[in-house]
Amino acid sequence: MAKISTDLTSCNHHNFVYKETYIPRNQFAEQSEILLSDDKNTSIRRSKVNREFLNKLDACQPEAWFVLHCIYRSETEYLASLCRGRGHNNDSRPIKSNRWGLQQYPAHPSKKITLNISPTNIKNYRKNFNLFKQDNNIKGKIKRARRFTYDREKFLEKIVSEDPSIINTYKSCFSGTKHDPIRRIE
Repeated sequence: MAKISTDLTSCNHHNFVYKETYIPRNQFAEQSEILLSDDKNTSIRRSKVNREFLNKLDACQPEAWFVLHCIYRSETEYLASLCRGRGHNNDSRPIKSNRWGLQQYPAHPSKKITLNISPTNIKNYRKNFNLFKQDNNIKGKIKRARRFTYDREKFLEKIVSEDPSIINTYKSCFSGTKHDPIRRIE
């Protein structure tokens, strides 16, 4: 997320691009100094915080917010995301080949995080989200987006059934999914 300003010139699928003279400041709740994977607050690879910063976070006092990447939402959404490919990187392979499966990110292994959200908070979230959808007249758009996701997963099923070797070719991408040979044995 970024604050829209005249310093912001464009954005791509991961990052925001700012004027050369502007040095963006990252804010992570109360943290004022965030180290990124390529050093400090640079405009290159801004989406990756480094291990040192991650280790400073307190698992007993998590942030009050988080961004849930689509690959961690459901197996259907993860599998559907594989069909996007990586055309933006001139990669013509049929599968989004930079995925590591339906499991934690291997570069930052950690203990499993279990969210215990109170039933009251879930009820309030759903009520407010339904109001948001109604107020913004987007119920139909959400329904179409869900259908699109299911259709993409079905398209992946078709690709796999026509060429089962694709599972071995992209073994890491299918790890932890219903297409994972190890998972099917268990």
